Amino acid sequence: MATAGLVHSQTRTPALAPSNVYLELDQAEFALTGEMQPPAADAVWQNVTLPDSWRKVPRDLYKLGWYRLHFELASAPENPQAIYIPRITNNIALHVNGVLLGVSGNLASREMSWNLAQLFVVPPRMLNAGRNEILIRLHPDGMARAGLSRVHIGEEAVLRARYDQRILFQSTAPKFIAALLALTMMLSIALWASRRQETVFGFFALLCLATIARLWHTFARDIDSWGWVIAAPSISWMMATQTYFVLRFCGRTSPRFEQFTAIFAIVSTV
Repeated sequence: MATAGLVHSQTRTPALAPSNVYLELDQAEFALTGEMQPPAADAVWQNVTLPDSWRKVPRDLYKLGWYRLHFELASAPENPQAIYIPRITNNIALHVNGVLLGVSGNLASREMSWNLAQLFVVPPRMLNAGRNEILIRLHPDGMARAGLSRVHIGEEAVLRARYDQRILFQSTAPKFIAALLALTMMLSIALWASRRQETVFGFFALLCLATIARLWHTFARDIDSWGWVIAAPSISWMMATQTYFVLRFCGRTSPRFEQFTAIFAIVSTV
């Protein structure tokens, strides 16, 4: 890709020496073109620092943007490399040295990728000794937190370990917690069914249900799923059911405060 049209001078290109396992890229160039194809040679680029948040630098959240990053290799690699991106919002298509390497999801259906780290395996033949280029097309999809984190390039094994750890906390852990809460909820319902006068168990079951609803959006990728619809109001219901549970657990009641929290939860849902 040509570098004509820069509005700022180029910074020094990061270099990955043979002894390094990966390189963290925190400098990029950005062009808000709205086009699916890579920017033309005369495109105007702006220097940005990663992570780059579209909230801090207001941009059209329904227009495609392109990031361009450069790095240098002391020699052409013999083993597979990887590009690891901890966070994107919402989806990306990634090119290496002018070749499309991969995409983060179904770009046509607004499939959610905001809470999923990305790992792209780079065959050695795609990299050159000397200067290399990464082009990333960002699909903001109207998401308020559109943006791109820092980008890592290096040995696949090392970056895959970091990717797996990130996925554990971003996606696997919420699923495990949701499953554990579901089991706890069923146990609480069973206890409440046998001890109807002890409403503390019923409210704890409702608290578990509201928390599961809140966690749903952390691993659901379909924007039209019920999990996304109820994720925001579920916070209010978590507050309300937690209030009821704590009061009952302490053997106390507060009719006016309980009424207020119920009305607040209903209004926020509507």
